[in-house]
Amino acid sequence: MEYKIEVTDKTGLADAPLEIDISTCIPFQEVCVRLNVSDYYCINAPLDYSTKTNWMSEATFVTDNQGKVSVSRSPSISGDYLGVNGMGLFESLHYSKMISSKRCLSLDDLPLYDYFNAEISLWIRGRKVAATTIKRYFKDTNVEYKNIVIPNWLGRIFYRNTDNKTPCIIVLSGSDGGLEKSQNIAMLLASRGYVTLAMSYFGMNGQTPYLDRIPLENIQQALQILSENPHVDSDRIGIYGRSKGAEYALASISKFHEFKGAVLNAPSNQVYEGLRGRINSHHSSWTFQNQEIPYTKFSILRLLQSKVLPQRPAKTSDGLIDVHDSGTKILLIASTKDEIWDSKNSAIQIAKAIPAENASIYFTTYLGHMNTVSYQPNLRYGSKNLKSLHDEIRESWSKTISHFNKTL
Repeated sequence: MEYKIEVTDKTGLADAPLEIDISTCIPFQEVCVRLNVSDYYCINAPLDYSTKTNWMSEATFVTDNQGKVSVSRSPSISGDYLGVNGMGLFESLHYSKMISSKRCLSLDDLPLYDYFNAEISLWIRGRKVAATTIKRYFKDTNVEYKNIVIPNWLGRIFYRNTDNKTPCIIVLSGSDGGLEKSQNIAMLLASRGYVTLAMSYFGMNGQTPYLDRIPLENIQQALQILSENPHVDSDRIGIYGRSKGAEYALASISKFHEFKGAVLNAPSNQVYEGLRGRINSHHSSWTFQNQEIPYTKFSILRLLQSKVLPQRPAKTSDGLIDVHDSGTKILLIASTKDEIWDSKNSAIQIAKAIPAENASIYFTTYLGHMNTVSYQPNLRYGSKNLKSLHDEIRESWSKTISHFNKTL
C-alpha cells in the first residue's frame, strides 16, 4: 500500500497559506494528519520560551471515494480543530511542555529565527505510515540584514542588495522590549519587497533596561540613517507599531512628518506612564528635546474599571497625542475586547483627530490585545473560537500589507 503526502507551498513564507493533499488509495478511511514543528519562533508566545520547545497539532479526516484528503477542502472530524480550515494545523499548534530559556540581550548573539522545520505525518490506526518535512521562512532567502548600533537604540535592517531604492518600514514591538518579535514581523514585510528596520528601544545590552523616558529622537535618528541608505527611497517611509510600540509610533508621527503610511496595532491615543519592570516609574514613557512628554498615570484600578464602565476620551492634560497635522495615512487595528487598554476608543479618537481620508480602522471582536501575523498560533485566547480568531488575524495582517502597498 502506497501512502502519499503532497505539500504545495508557493512562497514558503510563514505567513502564506499552503496546501496539503493525502492519498491512501482506500476510500472512506479515517486518517490522522499530524504536524510537528521544531526550531520554531512563535511571535505570540512568551519571550522566555525556547525554540527547542516542540509544537504539535493533529486533525482526523475521512478519505473520499478515491481514497484522498485535501486538508484545504476536507473537514476535520476531530482533533485540534474541527471543520474545513486549510491552515488549521498551523493555527492550532500547541506545546505539551514549554522549554524555557534565558533571553538573549546581545545583538551580536541574537538569533534570526528566520525559518522553522515542519514535519507533516500520516497516521492510520495509531501507526505512522508516511511523513514529509518542509521549511517555512520568515525571511525570503534573497533578503539580507545588517545590525545597527546607535546610542540609546539598536536595530536590524533587512533589505535586498539591489540598485533599486525601495520603500522602508520601521517596525516597533511592545512593552517586552528587545528585537525578537519586531524582527520577525520586519522579516516578513521585507520578504514582500520593503526595506525594514526592526528597532529595539530598550531592554538589550547597552540600552536602558526599562520602558521609561525613551527619547523620540531615536526615531528621528532612524529616519536620518534611512535617508542615507542607498537601498531606501526616503520619500516613502512608513512605520508599524504594536501595543506600546504603537504608542511610540503615534508620538513620533506627532513630531516627525516624514511618514507616509502607518499601521498602529492595538494603539493608545495617549502617552501612558513608564515602567520599571512591573512597577510604575512615575515618569513618562517618552521624552522629546530632553523634556518628559505629558502622560497618563497607569492605574490597575482604572484598567479594571474600564472593563465594566464606559471610558471617556483622554484630556490633553492626561497625555493626549496630537496628530491632527501629521499628514500620515494611518490604519488602526483595534479590539473591542482589548484586555490591556481601550484600543477601540483610542482608534476612534485618533481617526477623529486627523482628516477622514487619512484614517481607516479595522476592529476585531474575537481577538484581544495580542494580534500579529497570519498562521501563528495564539494561545492567549484559547480554542473556543479558533476559526473566528484566525480569520481576524489573517484579515488584520492582509490589511497591514495592503495599507503599506497603497501608501508607500
